[in-house]
Amino acid sequence: MLKRRWAAFAALLLLGAGAYLLYHMVYKGDAEEQRQQEDQLAEEETGRGDYMEFFEQQAQENGELRVAVIGSSVARGMGASSTATSWAGLLKSDLESREELSETTITFGNFGMNGYKAKDLLEQGIVDSLIQARPDFIVFETSVINSYRQGEALDTTVESIDTLMKQLEAELPEAEIVVISPNPLETSSANIRGNTYLDYLTETQEHIIENEWNYVDSYTEIEAERQEQGYDIDDILDDGVHPNDKGYSMWYNVLERYLF
Repeated sequence: MLKRRWAAFAALLLLGAGAYLLYHMVYKGDAEEQRQQEDQLAEEETGRGDYMEFFEQQAQENGELRVAVIGSSVARGMGASSTATSWAGLLKSDLESREELSETTITFGNFGMNGYKAKDLLEQGIVDSLIQARPDFIVFETSVINSYRQGEALDTTVESIDTLMKQLEAELPEAEIVVISPNPLETSSANIRGNTYLDYLTETQEHIIENEWNYVDSYTEIEAERQEQGYDIDDILDDGVHPNDKGYSMWYNVLERYLF
């Protein structure tokens, strides 16, 4: 009788272990598959991809690669010890050092303007100047730091970004355009309109993704890397607004992962 009881108990244990293993394998597999699907969806939503193929194609077809960046002072590189250590300067150096582009003439135009919002870039002819340069590849930093700091209405900020993007698409239909958000700030309390910096980032990001424009959420990724490495916000900013060399290096790390 005792042996039969132990045999029954052992059978129950084996059955339970088998059921647990089956459950674990199935649901772990489902979780992994779901994570991969979520990663793929995120890439599709932001337009993330390898741009080297595009760069090489342009070089082969045209014998050169024309690159332009546009935005505010953080696109220009204010706060860096030199233009070469800003995210735009690091992009330029990276492209020039790529073996695949070693025989390519690379022209690089920086249309970042200190204190400008997207609305100013349009009204002051900066967008027109960029279009005249006929770039193949454009990085547009949304300039919402200035929208926030100058108390621009949120709907005006969104409308200006929309107008700017649609003008670039209409006049440079063959160009690849990547939109990027700016960096974290030392303070992001409510401005004179009662809007926080995050309000501007969120509203513009939603509109950009809704329009299926290629987008890099620099703000979130820089902030995540800063916290992971244990830096205070002052460690990566020159003056509370503009990144220093360390901050720009973090920023380019984000952009590099997206582009290559």
